[in-house]
Amino acid sequence: MNNKRKRKDSILTCCSDLVLPIIITLGLYIIIHGHLSPGGGFQGGVLVAGAFAILYVAYGDSKYLYSNKAILEDVNLLSDSKVKDGNCKFRYRQKDINCHIEYIDDKTVEISYDLTKAVTPGQICVVYNNDECILGGIIKTVFKDDKKLWYL
Repeated sequence: MNNKRKRKDSILTCCSDLVLPIIITLGLYIIIHGHLSPGGGFQGGVLVAGAFAILYVAYGDSKYLYSNKAILEDVNLLSDSKVKDGNCKFRYRQKDINCHIEYIDDKTVEISYDLTKAVTPGQICVVYNNDECILGGIIKTVFKDDKKLWYL
């Protein structure tokens, strides 16, 4: 293991450290003994490629994982005042992210936030004003620099 890599998420990296040797070993075994099963060593190749995909997700950074705007639907407004600026979270223990709120209608808002990794449709976004929870909603669409991320 290369210690120069940055560890972003300890659960993900710890699990990948445990699972990757097993996946790679099993994949190589299936490649070597592929002539014994239909499809040859293809299944083993898929396992080894999957192991590299897990390694990339656990340790790698990609510009494609970042966004800075989202449309929220099914929004629950928990405050009488429509606050324009606040802090949002996409994960429970995540640090607060500065955001700006544009109200589209009673159930839809647009959140602009600092560049953040791995915000995806279907996740919940919660917005706070200091310690007060002011709204929460389901992420419908994600954007980066005003361009819809088509691959999400």
